[in-house]
Amino acid sequence: MNIIKNHLILKSTGEQEHFSEEKINNFLLNSGVNVDMARDAINDLEEKINEIHSTSDIHHNVAEYLKKHAPTYNYYN
Repeated sequence: MNIIKNHLILKSTGEQEHFSEEKINNFLLNSGVNVDMARDAINDLEEKINEIHSTSDIHHNVAEYLKKHAPTYNYYN
């Protein structure tokens, strides 16, 4: 496993699990984000991996990314 997959994320339940690109990708695709935008959002998260500690951090960073790069996408609004 690489350093990204070894990175632990704190879930809202208090449990920890390894960062999962696949779970984030599936969430984004199921939310209506196209494949290219989902990949780009995940790449942005991976660049900021040292700032990502919880699922809340993931949601915040993805929302900020989509606001900048896909302004017509209404994430959590």
